[in-house]
Amino acid sequence: MNIAFAFTGAGHLLKESVEIYEKLSQEHKVSVFLSNASCEVLKMYGLYERVEKRKKYRF
Repeated sequence: MNIAFAFTGAGHLLKESVEIYEKLSQEHKVSVFLSNASCEVLKMYGLYERVEKRKKYRF
């Protein structure tokens, strides 16, 4: 299954969203979309590397 997963600049439920993304990407092809604000927020929360590690494509 192909899935599109997008992160925005919101910090609410961000850790949970990263966990769902990681779980989905283990079993499915997941294209992740990151806004500039989401990159900043993911870095602030220390979650950016977890998302980058699983990314296969850059948009």
